Amino acid sequence: MKKPAVSVLKTPAICDKMKPVLEFMDGAKFRGHTGLEKVLFRVVSAADLLHGKEGELNFFKGGNGFVRLRKMLQEGVYLGMIKFVHSSECEEGPIDPVGTVVSIEWFAAAPAFQKMIDALAKRIRHSDRLALAEMMRFNSD
Repeated sequence: MKKPAVSVLKTPAICDKMKPVLEFMDGAKFRGHTGLEKVLFRVVSAADLLHGKEGELNFFKGGNGFVRLRKMLQEGVYLGMIKFVHSSECEEGPIDPVGTVVSIEWFAAAPAFQKMIDALAKRIRHSDRLALAEMMRFNSD
């Protein structure tokens, strides 16, 4: 018989660690990003380029995009504030960043976050689990 990935005894500790994320997901909706917003996102990659730091992010219930970073972020899942800017997308030119990460409130490495989500699967709405799975996927386009 297989052991569960996370024991029942550890579930309250996981709930405490995930509390800010679970509270955020309760109020999150599918919408376009505008202005300064609290966002759950996954950093797919980050680079310190000649013109500044940039990262590719997958947003919870919001697609993906490039953002400016005030400091380098490692790959993982974050809950933080992002100031979004309206930019025109051009299919032939470089992609403009959609915003700037202003502050970080919460972080977990991607594998640890996935284990926490799996352990709390019964406490998370099905639509939110699907949005989390989309956020955790690697961009292939």
